[in-house]
Amino acid sequence: MVAIEMRMSRWMCGVFLREGVTNGRIRNQLGVSLIDAKMREARLRWLGHVIRRDLEARHHSPHINLSQIRGARVSITVQSNPINHLNSTLQIASSPPTPIHDLRFDRRWYIMALIATAEVCDANSQLIVSGELRALQPIFQIYGRRQVFSGPIVTLKVFEDNVLVREFLEEKGNGRVLVVDGGGSLRCAILGGNPVQQAQNNGWSGIVVNGCIRDVDEINGCDIGVRALASHPMKASKKGIGEKHVPVAIAGTRINDGEWLYADTDGILISRTELSV
Repeated sequence: MVAIEMRMSRWMCGVFLREGVTNGRIRNQLGVSLIDAKMREARLRWLGHVIRRDLEARHHSPHINLSQIRGARVSITVQSNPINHLNSTLQIASSPPTPIHDLRFDRRWYIMALIATAEVCDANSQLIVSGELRALQPIFQIYGRRQVFSGPIVTLKVFEDNVLVREFLEEKGNGRVLVVDGGGSLRCAILGGNPVQQAQNNGWSGIVVNGCIRDVDEINGCDIGVRALASHPMKASKKGIGEKHVPVAIAGTRINDGEWLYADTDGILISRTELSV
């Protein structure tokens, strides 16, 4: 597969083996990754460790001039998209179309998915001492297909009322994590299957609820990460009372809007800033 892919890439650029141009240089110019990396990405997607970009998001990739590679067959500037290369080469369109529904892999979310909470704690003892990195107490149950998730935090404070929860999840998530302080109530569920399904479709990375959920089987079928105290069959009230984007105190930790959350099977970390691998 690798050999076939490289032959196609060399043909597109008009470069032959005897010219001494390396495969790496061709891949960098075309924006093409190794087939092994693509297969690994597909496996991570299947396991729920990688998030697709929002359907309406545009891909801001730099324009690539194939003429920079000696012997290129085309001399116009095209975008690093196979469809655009084909259209430009065959002169089907006068200019490459702008991709609107871009489902290509987003490296930023891929990197975040690779961060293990245990390794982060071992490597950042100073951040833990300073309070910039905190771990939530282990009081949450794991729900949803995505056991590993992370993203910038959006906070919400309610009590036995789920109107504002549904309103938030109707918005575009853009990889964010909704943290809901439900007061630790175990008398009703403030999150159900329909809002979680909508959150998945809108690109939310995960939901952490200091309270109860219901429709567990439906939630476990959704490609999203969910943490909650327990499940409860009774529904919440619908008065629309609550506070948005305010600091909340959950599981022994103060969480602010805009901080970063990292969750896996070991636990949940809160960081003041985005972490790197």
